[in-house]
Amino acid sequence: MDHKAQIDLILANTSDWPVEDCITLAFAILRTFDSEALASSKCESVMRALAIAIETNPPGDPAVKQWIDEYRMNKYGKPG
Repeated sequence: MDHKAQIDLILANTSDWPVEDCITLAFAILRTFDSEALASSKCESVMRALAIAIETNPPGDPAVKQWIDEYRMNKYGKPG
């Protein structure tokens, strides 16, 4: 079974769990990674996206545009 199928299976098996149990599982998974892995730029982006996804008031279009412009400035030295 590939990783995507395993993830889908876990999600299917936990879909009726209380939110608290899902969060506990998520933290248990995150605790299995070393701090260097969690500090990587890809992981940081994922964690930022996760934080945005669970916010009760997601950012508006202007905030997202600003983030994209900041990213482009850091990567390419010029705004989008």
